[in-house]
Amino acid sequence: MKTKIISFVLVLCILCAALLTGCGQESPYQVVDGAIKKTSALDSAELTMDMTMGMVMDGSTISVPITAEIKGKGLQTESPVVDMDMTMSMLGQKMTISMYQEGEWAYMSMMGVNYKAKVSDLGGQYDYAQNANDMVKPLPEEFYKDADIAEKDGTTTAVFKLDEKAFNKYYSDFLSGLNETTQTGPVGDVKITNAVITIAVKNGYVETYGMAFKMEYQVEGEVVAADVDVVVKYKNAGKAIEVTPPEGYEKYEELDMSDLMGDIE
Repeated sequence: MKTKIISFVLVLCILCAALLTGCGQESPYQVVDGAIKKTSALDSAELTMDMTMGMVMDGSTISVPITAEIKGKGLQTESPVVDMDMTMSMLGQKMTISMYQEGEWAYMSMMGVNYKAKVSDLGGQYDYAQNANDMVKPLPEEFYKDADIAEKDGTTTAVFKLDEKAFNKYYSDFLSGLNETTQTGPVGDVKITNAVITIAVKNGYVETYGMAFKMEYQVEGEVVAADVDVVVKYKNAGKAIEVTPPEGYEKYEELDMSDLMGDIE
């Protein structure tokens, strides 16, 4: 009788432990999805976006690495304040642009020239903060069944392989914004292959959100193939960020968009 009681108590303890573990531990989906939503809801953030586009056109390969350092506050309002330093390299030439956005105006420094322009007139050009927002999106729970999940040193990493249909469904805004921002992206129909999304979260926030894919599109009848690799890395997520305007920005002269883009007849 005593042996039966002890056995019953042991079984009961094992069941309780299993129930407590199951109830107290979040699934990988809950951990990653919660971190993405929490990060996307931040009112202020500091992040780096590293992007490389390796384009093959007419037998020639062109590599376009782009790095954007971004600080923003009031991101959940209609008038965010954003400071961005962007560096782009192409055909052996390096271009650096600094942009401070406050309300409806963007204050820019490029090639030693300071000017300002209406944000609406830029048409999304240089808006890497919006690119990051379009990219850092949650994925449905069913995708986690086929994902590679790893946990190490408090970091949970999830790797997803997406087909073209799934990629276009969740990242179409990012893809369309890519052309507006870089002015080197695709125009028209795009074929996507080998899409891989890698998300790492720690301490309840996204640490890095990576995207790699191949695409093909046409420009003036020519087929262009490109390998795209993008990584968004958050710094000090959850902490308040101060955004400092450039000295003398109030005196920047307004840019005539026809000087930059040419007159359109």
